[in-house]
Amino acid sequence: MDTLASPADAACAMGKRIMIVVVGAGIGSLAGLCFSFLGAGNAALIVGAIAGAVIPVVVLGRPGK
Repeated sequence: MDTLASPADAACAMGKRIMIVVVGAGIGSLAGLCFSFLGAGNAALIVGAIAGAVIPVVVLGRPGK
């Protein structure tokens, strides 16, 4: 039977998620910068940052699993 996590564990998991999103957005924006230099325009930066923030959270799932 699953029990509810303590507030400290929940805060730790939320902190890990936030770190993954921030780092992913940074890496994605750097990839978008490469595509921007190739002529895709400034929208590539935004799309890269969004993709970099969303994909790791969706693919990796919950932290600690």
